[in-house]
Amino acid sequence: MNTRTKWLLFGVAFFAFYTLYRFGYAVVQPPGFIPNDFTTFHTAADRLARGVSFYQGDDDSPFKYSPTFLVIFYPLFTGLSKYASWFVWCALSAFGLSATLFIFLHKGLPAKLDRRFFLALATSVVFGWHGYIEHFSYGQVDVLLLACFVAATVAPRMVAVALMSFVLITKPQAAILLSFWAFTQEWRRIGEILVGTFILLILPALWWGVPHHIEFFRQWKSCLGKQDYIFMTGNLNQSFAAALARILLHKPWVSALSMLSITAAAIASIALALRIRGNSAMLKQLTKPDLRLRLACVTLGIYLVVTPLSWRWLTFIWMPMATLLWTDLFSQTRTNKTMSVSLVVFSLAGLILQRVVANAIGIPEVDELSWAGLYALGNLCLLIAATSNIGILYFQKSKSRI
Repeated sequence: MNTRTKWLLFGVAFFAFYTLYRFGYAVVQPPGFIPNDFTTFHTAADRLARGVSFYQGDDDSPFKYSPTFLVIFYPLFTGLSKYASWFVWCALSAFGLSATLFIFLHKGLPAKLDRRFFLALATSVVFGWHGYIEHFSYGQVDVLLLACFVAATVAPRMVAVALMSFVLITKPQAAILLSFWAFTQEWRRIGEILVGTFILLILPALWWGVPHHIEFFRQWKSCLGKQDYIFMTGNLNQSFAAALARILLHKPWVSALSMLSITAAAIASIALALRIRGNSAMLKQLTKPDLRLRLACVTLGIYLVVTPLSWRWLTFIWMPMATLLWTDLFSQTRTNKTMSVSLVVFSLAGLILQRVVANAIGIPEVDELSWAGLYALGNLCLLIAATSNIGILYFQKSKSRI
């Protein structure tokens, strides 16, 4: 183990323990605080234990995950107190985020680093900090899903299938992430993940029987269907469609705009996958972690932009993504103008989103910037930068070899 790896392990371990102390220990000291969205899991588990429907669309914070998700974590939500289970959940999330940072920085960075890497790392952490704080303050699951996806991109076959199957039974809209395996030409892996997801979704029927299972799925669908355009266009949603609907002052358009953006992303993803398929030099590199992580950046960018519910706290993903992209830009001998402009605009958006800067320019609340879709702009810029990065690093490089 070299010195850089040791320092990296120390850094991500420190970050994990800091997160666990701040959100898993300090906040639960008397009088105690448990994130409201996390208590939803306990409510659902308690209802299941009492034989009552755990899908109640009229709740202030309704349970919207699959029955399988509840079964998997049922012992955690019923076997421990709320404080103890939150500590365990926080530990899983903290170490998941730290593991994600480690994978990106250990497997994705070049052997020799420009000194500007530390500037890229520091600014990326600052820009993603608000999302990090909101995620743990709300008690969300997205860090675990991110960790599972990033691990799946470099994990052995069956481990990757298990991790992604868990992601899809948690949030079906995360099927957008399957585009990664289209980029890497692993079509069979997509099929295996879908089969694994189907198996996980039907397994709880062994516990409560097929009739109840069918009824739970009907209730789940009904609960998800109650997400109207008012909910979809709240300031916390930073999807491209939601931001555009707010700016245009036509919030009912959000569903149509979501379908339009998803369709456009699907077409663009197919085009990129076909271009990779036709690039023999690039095909030979598809097993290398550095290329896979850069394709993961493209995939995450697509997800942030087009998923119907791109919550503001998802910007914790900016930490590893922006660090890797800035580092690649600094290492280029020939500057990629598209990538440069995208990252500069991203940085300007990230800077304005800092409360001190926002207040200095006369914006009292960052939430006003959320309404205007400034986080959505940051997501879009990272997607453009990540896609352009693939071109400059691999397509042009392969041409020069021919």
